[in-house]
Amino acid sequence: MAQLIKLQDFVSRYESDMFKYPSQFIRLKQQRWRHLKEAYQDQRLMEPLQLQDETSLKDWGIEDDGGLTWKNRMKRWFQRKKRDKNEPEQTEPFQGSIDEVKEFFLTELFKYQLKWASSTLLQKSYGVNTYKRDEQLAYWLRVLPDNYLILYRPVFEIHHTRVEVDTIILGPSELYCISTLSGRKGSLYETDGKTYWLQDGQADEHHINPLQELEQMEKIVHSIIPKEQRKLHVKKIAYTDSGFIDASTERPGLSYVDVRTHESWMKRLQANSSPIKYNQLNTARLLLDHCYTQSVKRTEWDTHEDELIR
Repeated sequence: MAQLIKLQDFVSRYESDMFKYPSQFIRLKQQRWRHLKEAYQDQRLMEPLQLQDETSLKDWGIEDDGGLTWKNRMKRWFQRKKRDKNEPEQTEPFQGSIDEVKEFFLTELFKYQLKWASSTLLQKSYGVNTYKRDEQLAYWLRVLPDNYLILYRPVFEIHHTRVEVDTIILGPSELYCISTLSGRKGSLYETDGKTYWLQDGQADEHHINPLQELEQMEKIVHSIIPKEQRKLHVKKIAYTDSGFIDASTERPGLSYVDVRTHESWMKRLQANSSPIKYNQLNTARLLLDHCYTQSVKRTEWDTHEDELIR
């Protein structure tokens, strides 16, 4: 599962230490799956699918109460007592398949990805719930492996100007600037227009030419990354996984990914088994340094489910 290092203008723990959290995410993910798998094999998974203890929070690094105030520790203790008292005892073991456990794991993983991308130990951002049902975001995270880092709808602050872009994906050796065409399934996009692309030949149904956004994204990346540190190949992608792009414009570094080429393109990305590299992390760090962030200070009375690791 790819790593969500920046979501819109939310505070992200990756911003505090880009060289620490990618490896920590991979370790915690592997640890969580191991615990779930062992619980399934030992019939400790219960209906509805969950663990009988708080392993989930511990696995995601959320149970560590180091640095909490005495008031928070006491509040946590009372919350646990109240929960244990109110919740009926689970007696039926989970009877589903290991594939159902995997699906539960991926759903849970997406939930904690959003937590990691919207809060730190000291700060948090509001509005992340709007992305819980974002199918495109969930898709990117699910289909790409751990060695890919994603900035989704990031807001860059360049020369006192804020610019929100679509998606940037950093692989071990390439940086993808992606502009997504979201239209009806089976739509045909004509690329002749300089300002707009017609959809299904209808003048009243058109999309802003994604090449404009892609060129802007490339300029932003190049303005942030010093020339001597540009170790990742920048590639621009006009993307749709449900329609067709009638490509008539060829430009260096530009690719069209549509329903015909989508599967093969994704397989090429998935086949890159190279570990996360220094240049990839350094590029991500530089990009995050120029992202705009809105957050507020966490209160000491935040619930224990929101207490994240440092």
